[in-house]
Amino acid sequence: MHMNDVTERPLGVSIIAVWQVIVAMFFVLLLVVARLQPGNLADLDRGFATIGISGKWILGSVVTIAALTFLSGIGLWTGERAGWWLGCFCSLYGVLGIFASMQTAVRLSQRFGVAGLTSETSLRFAVRLAINLGILFYLMRADVMDYLDVPYESRFRSLGYISIGVITIYGITLLLGRTTVG
Repeated sequence: MHMNDVTERPLGVSIIAVWQVIVAMFFVLLLVVARLQPGNLADLDRGFATIGISGKWILGSVVTIAALTFLSGIGLWTGERAGWWLGCFCSLYGVLGIFASMQTAVRLSQRFGVAGLTSETSLRFAVRLAINLGILFYLMRADVMDYLDVPYESRFRSLGYISIGVITIYGITLLLGRTTVG
C-alpha cells in the first residue's frame, strides 16, 4: 500500500482524518436539526428561495459534501490515495464555499437589511478559510504525499485537476441550484 516504505501515519494526517470525520458528523447533525424543525424542510426551501437558491439543491449538496468529507477522513486514516484526493477536493471546495457564504451574507444584508459581513462573521470566515487552506497545504507536503502514495512531483498538476473539478462542480451547482423568487 505504501510505495516508498513509509508505513507510519504522520500525526497531521491522523488529526486531519479525525477532523474530516467530525466535520462530516456536524453536517449530518445540521441536517437532522433542519429535518426536526416544525416547518421541516419546506421552510428551508422557502427560505433559500428568497435569495434565489433551491433549498432542496442545497440539501443535496450538503449530503454529498458530508459523504465526501467522511470518506476523505476514512481514506486518510487508512492511508489510501483516495483520501488525499478527497481531502484536497473537500478543502478546495470548502474555500470556495466560504467565499460563496460571504457573498450570500452580503446579498442577505442588501436584500433584507440584516447584518452582513460583521467583524464576527468575517472572523469566522477567516478561521474556516485558514483551516481549509492549512489542510490543503499540509496534504501537499512531500512526506504526506509519500505516505499516501501520491507522486510529489505531480502535485501541482494534481491540484490543477482538483481545482478544475471543484470549479466545474461549483458551476453546475450554481446553474442547477438557482430558483426564481416567487
